[in-house]
Amino acid sequence: MNKKLFLLLIIVVIVISGCTNFAGCSKEGKSCGDGTIVGRVPPNCEFAPCPDSQIKEETTATLNQKILNGGIYITPLEIVEDSRCPPDVTCVWAGQVTLKVRLEKEKVSKEVVLWQRTPVTFEGNEISFVGVIPENKIKPPVDYRFKFKVVSLSEQGTVEGRVTASQACPVERMPPEPQCAPKPYATPIRIITTERIIEENIYPEIVKTIESDDSGVFKTKLFPGTYELWALPEDGPPIWSTCDKVTVIVKSGQTTNANISCITATESDGSIPVKLPSEFSLREGQTAKVLNNQEMRITLNLLLQYPLCDINGTVSHCPSYVKVTVSSPGGCGPNADPRCLGPPGYSNEHEISVGETVEFQGVTLKLFGVSWSESGDISYLVARFKIEK
Repeated sequence: MNKKLFLLLIIVVIVISGCTNFAGCSKEGKSCGDGTIVGRVPPNCEFAPCPDSQIKEETTATLNQKILNGGIYITPLEIVEDSRCPPDVTCVWAGQVTLKVRLEKEKVSKEVVLWQRTPVTFEGNEISFVGVIPENKIKPPVDYRFKFKVVSLSEQGTVEGRVTASQACPVERMPPEPQCAPKPYATPIRIITTERIIEENIYPEIVKTIESDDSGVFKTKLFPGTYELWALPEDGPPIWSTCDKVTVIVKSGQTTNANISCITATESDGSIPVKLPSEFSLREGQTAKVLNNQEMRITLNLLLQYPLCDINGTVSHCPSYVKVTVSSPGGCGPNADPRCLGPPGYSNEHEISVGETVEFQGVTLKLFGVSWSESGDISYLVARFKIEK
């Protein structure tokens, strides 16, 4: 009887061992994100961790490839949109790629749709989809490599400063006359990162818009990088103003000071005062007056954004362009010695496409962008120029 009981126990042990391992854990498996399978391990028979430690620290990934970037696991899942041009086509707009990705950190997982250069926040980090290799659209997109950038929110730096404005006085004196002295200026300030500028300032991307207070003071936090501060008031005539564009370099945990100077127009005709060198904006019918160059005037006669044109028999959109009239009275300026001859007068109309430069009277004028601006409830196109000697 004891012998039969002993044999029965042996059979039971054999059956049980076929369903469990020697430590008593079941042989279930769990599939990991990279395709590997892990089982349960003693003493608590919990699933072994997925082998994330084998995933490389990279900034680029192909579809369904999991990478580690700045402590965040990123897996590109699906191309939602690819509006870029094929290699053999010329397009006015570069297009963009929209990508669905999975973000993971420790036990938190989230699927999001990323637009190029439009960051999202995830677990204390800013994740940006910054580019695609190759630059043109191809089919099928099996060889695409997607580039990402991860920045910790704790790595931000501070930019602070003051905006001042002074009237456009024809003669600068030291100390300045009371009406010409700089005064605090409350105005919107657009912050643009140079890392997101496409085709040399033609399509600059605004990171954020802040405002200086009634004392002209402003302060904001930004991620490390190089930025441009554009104080571009949205007021209408006759009080137009132009402000210096200031470049700042932001470093993690540090404060960068940046002061912005503006000139306000006082002419009854509403012309915008500028100085060489500077950058300024005009809308159709407006005139810029160059104070330190023989009172040269630049009038924007026509502005066309992406006009239709015929390219080799195909109707397509052409680059934006403007027509401007440049005039200068010549001579040596008002109140000059009559014996001074000075340069001759000048007046001519120029047609300039975005990105092009024209030269006249020892001055270069570049059209580097066309964009929409607002004044109250009214939206209008403005052309952005850069003038220098």
